[in-house]
Amino acid sequence: MSIETFVSYYNQERYPFEFYGLTPVEVLDGEIPDKTRFRNQVKKAQKIRLQENRKFNDCPLACI
Repeated sequence: MSIETFVSYYNQERYPFEFYGLTPVEVLDGEIPDKTRFRNQVKKAQKIRLQENRKFNDCPLACI
């Protein structure tokens, strides 16, 4: 991998956690990171995961 390729990847493709889903270039261009950007997706995935776990475990206590 060349330096140019790495710099392009680092600034335009990767999504560091500090920027909440934005690339460094997007932040430098003025976009403001939003902590709540993925909140609804995470909550939905959590509900689905709990439902799947309850079905798998087939435990009467987990269905409360």
